Amino acid sequence: MSAGTVGPKGDDRRRPNVVCFISDDTAFSMLGYSGGAVLTPNIDALARGGVQCTRYHTSTPVCTPSRYSNLTGHYAGRCPADNFRDGFPDGEPYCITWNTDLMPDREQCIGQALQRAGYVTGHVGKWHTGPSERALGVDFFQPDDDPCDPAIDAKLKEHQRALVEQVRSNGFDYAASICWGDVDGRTIKKLHSHNLDWTAWGALDFLDRHGRSDRPFFLYVAPTTIHGPSHVLSLVSDPHMTGAGRLEEHVGLMPPRLSVIERIELADNVPLNHRTAGALWMDDLVGTVVARLGELGLEDDTIVIFSTDHGAFDGKATCYQGGVHIPFAMRWPGRIPAGSTCDALIQHIDFLPTMLAACGAPLPDGMAADGKDMLPWLTGEKVEDEDREDLFFEFGYVRAVATRKWKYIAVRYPPRLVEDMKSGKVDEACSYTGRSWQSATMQRYPHYFEPDQLYDLDSDPEEQNNLAYEPGHAGVLAEMKERLLGYLETFERPFDLDTVDEFLLSDRFRQMGRKAAAADMNRFDWYRKGWY
Repeated sequence: MSAGTVGPKGDDRRRPNVVCFISDDTAFSMLGYSGGAVLTPNIDALARGGVQCTRYHTSTPVCTPSRYSNLTGHYAGRCPADNFRDGFPDGEPYCITWNTDLMPDREQCIGQALQRAGYVTGHVGKWHTGPSERALGVDFFQPDDDPCDPAIDAKLKEHQRALVEQVRSNGFDYAASICWGDVDGRTIKKLHSHNLDWTAWGALDFLDRHGRSDRPFFLYVAPTTIHGPSHVLSLVSDPHMTGAGRLEEHVGLMPPRLSVIERIELADNVPLNHRTAGALWMDDLVGTVVARLGELGLEDDTIVIFSTDHGAFDGKATCYQGGVHIPFAMRWPGRIPAGSTCDALIQHIDFLPTMLAACGAPLPDGMAADGKDMLPWLTGEKVEDEDREDLFFEFGYVRAVATRKWKYIAVRYPPRLVEDMKSGKVDEACSYTGRSWQSATMQRYPHYFEPDQLYDLDSDPEEQNNLAYEPGHAGVLAEMKERLLGYLETFERPFDLDTVDEFLLSDRFRQMGRKAAAADMNRFDWYRKGWY
């Protein structure tokens, strides 16, 4: 037990430690406890030992802005970073993509808030929430570089030091095994493999250093799974090779890699593929870290959370439920009864204020949050009908709002992009990011390109039947627009719900949309091999 960690203002309850796992691109179907045909016994045990949230959501359905919101408690559209604020012409809405950098000189995150409250803070794994490697001055690799070359190895270690310092500047006392983004985004091709052993080493090293101190701790563990590239191929890659060069200390800390494949092959009704291998390997990581908590006598004093940044193949990069409705489970012995469920509307922006409340930490002066403390709902002290009424979502040139029953999605391209499509400069309908970019979700959701979309989530949870243009739902549409307007009015940039260019309702634009949606996705390696 962390000694001396009494709560604030005379509260004699000890402040809990926190270990939070945030995975990448993980759908409900990739977890056993939520019905997936996978092996995730450790995550399942965590979920069943505490509370499972049935209506937890991200606010933005891609990596960088979702992680930004989770760490800051802010909607991504409030990001103060120059590359975001100055990236678009005045008078246009922001296009929210992978551009919401976390800048410690402009904005605080959960690291600084918990540091000030006396916590030791740590971050391990994927970051993808700050300045690019080019901006850091460490993008000095070539695709064919050999990580075993001593000169390249030295550069990799220098690169890792720069990433560690970037993370630490955001209020984390400890940072290790940092991956700037997706592993298949690394310049060096030979490093296009996941290495969860290295992630486990960083987490265990943090626990061994700080688990027995007089201060409580907060550890944020962000594995690169279940995003591509292939987990099956990663499992047979050289475990010594990491983003920090060739290392030894992490090898052997987790169950043998090949046992992941063996366990899946021995299981009934679990095929061996990218998703099942990634799920079980990630589960081994969770089990390894939780086991160390037990060895240190900390399991009963530690909140353990498992969630993800956003949805996966069935909605990533959209505001449909497949992109924004995500798993969240939290175990807190003595505070949350095992086997609990929470049906409250909760979002990534709530993570920071909820964790501060759990840790007895005030919101620091000058720090604001869009989210709210949802701890009373997670612990069962409040019931679902007392929670918030709706949720706000944002991505690209799309904004959306949802209640428990209704979802309204507004697609509003800026006039310059509409003119590009009108003039033929662009011969396919633009994606939500404004690019001529194909996505499997264009095929999955038949109304993807329609400016106004209204869905009944009770009768149409897959969002296949757009009711926005049916006269019988005009009243609901008006109400949902009003709800969305209430959020939009709090942002600096305009987002015009009332004006829709007639071209976007024309047969020609519909044809452009069908052309974009009909693209052969199999030409993309990541799609053909199921790494999505």
